[in-house]
Amino acid sequence: MAVDKSGNKLPKGITQRVDGLYMGRFEYHVEKFAVYDKSLKEVQKKLNDLRYEVEHGIYAKKQNLSLNAWFETWMLDYKKNPIKIGTYTIYENHYNHYIRRKLGNKKLTDVRP
Repeated sequence: MAVDKSGNKLPKGITQRVDGLYMGRFEYHVEKFAVYDKSLKEVQKKLNDLRYEVEHGIYAKKQNLSLNAWFETWMLDYKKNPIKIGTYTIYENHYNHYIRRKLGNKKLTDVRP
């Protein structure tokens, strides 16, 4: 059972470091995640939000992956077999015409709706 500097019990997965920061950790499919903050409530909120994003597949790991690189991966790995060749061609043409030059070189994590 973890306790903070004042002797209060801490929730599962949360500890207090020597420097006073609270650290929340969890593991999901062998990958480890951690959040830090000075406030226990804020760490709990960040931990819950991160866990939700990871479990629902909306967490985007910080990478230097460009939108162009992700589009190529998405098309080859996720779309090539399940859709017809005509649909595949339309996706490529629309991406090349409307998106590639304007947004394609941006990092994936920088592109938001």
